[in-house]
Amino acid sequence: MSTKKIFYEDQYVADFHSFVTLCEPADGGMYKIALEATAYYPLGGGQPADVGYIYPDEEGSSVINIVDVREDCGVVLHLADAPVPVGTQVSAHIDWNHRFSLMQQHTGEHIVSGLALKQYGYENIGFHMGDWFTTMDLSGEIDPEGLQEIERLANKAVYENVPVSSRNLSTDELDKMQYRSKKLLAGDVRIITVEGYDSCACCGLHCALTGEIGIIKLVHSHKYKSGMRLYMLCGLRAVNDYYIKNNDIYTLSRLFSAKPEEAVEAAKQCYEENIELRKQITACRFEMLKIKADGVPAGNFIHMFEDGLSPDELRRLCVLLCEKAWVSIIFSSVNDVYRYALGCRGADARTYAEHMNSMLNGRGGGQKNLAQGTLNTTRKEIEEYVDQCQRTWGHSLGRRLG
Repeated sequence: MSTKKIFYEDQYVADFHSFVTLCEPADGGMYKIALEATAYYPLGGGQPADVGYIYPDEEGSSVINIVDVREDCGVVLHLADAPVPVGTQVSAHIDWNHRFSLMQQHTGEHIVSGLALKQYGYENIGFHMGDWFTTMDLSGEIDPEGLQEIERLANKAVYENVPVSSRNLSTDELDKMQYRSKKLLAGDVRIITVEGYDSCACCGLHCALTGEIGIIKLVHSHKYKSGMRLYMLCGLRAVNDYYIKNNDIYTLSRLFSAKPEEAVEAAKQCYEENIELRKQITACRFEMLKIKADGVPAGNFIHMFEDGLSPDELRRLCVLLCEKAWVSIIFSSVNDVYRYALGCRGADARTYAEHMNSMLNGRGGGQKNLAQGTLNTTRKEIEEYVDQCQRTWGHSLGRRLG
């Protein structure tokens, strides 16, 4: 038997009583519970499901959490963490903060989507309400100035506090009006109208007046497929976002000893200076590596341990030492793992690297004259391995090429 849907009669009902009509096990030790009537909205229409709890109307009954709600062939199924016998009367409570926030986001989406269609002729081809952002995918791109104007008009709709109505219309009635829909619809269709801003086929829940949205903020956008994706926050979500960003700006202001309105420019300047300093430091370190390499005597086989080198520095030092030896290997310890760079003249460095990887629990690769990787072993084991290699690799290669 289909569930009576209280949420369509009054979306502001958060507490109600009903009878259990079905209870059966679900995955993960959960239970699917159906009620004769429910105010819990199931996942659908781009809107997440309600959450909350129920408890049997018996003294000493325990609270049973509702963590998800779905609809199956007209029956609303509540995913609960405990069973309730069929026929039991229960009291139910919806997490109103969660529900009202979703209503704010959904109503804001209708206004923004309606304005995008009215101002630019772009359709909303995708819509998702996440735990933080609401995203809308438009069929075309709007420049930053255009988005700012849409945001201004959307908030104008909020301040006007216009009504948001819901009507079920027949096919004949639908043929006489303009409305948004992502697909061709037949039969009775639920139309949500934001007076003066939007009419759209929708099965979700919305505020009764636009003033309840509080504020609409478009916080981000980027190109998506052939159009663009908008990121929107409404109500307390937008206010909380403002708290975070306002705090960040004033923190930057203090760090850079700049006025709040100048903090971003100060951060940019510091970033550019940091890039230049890093270039200078890199050049100095490369010069130090050259000096270090110049001080190493030439030979058939050279190896050294030099901690604290970046992969690029490791490679640079190895190349410099390859000018003095047939084989050179540099090891650098990082968090108990040894990076290495292995260079060869006149032979394939990958062959030597593969052998070392197999013997010292390593991995890596590279090109014919230079290989790099990591070894998950101890310095002692590396030294023992290198001691064996320098008596064979360097001498044999030297004789073969010399």
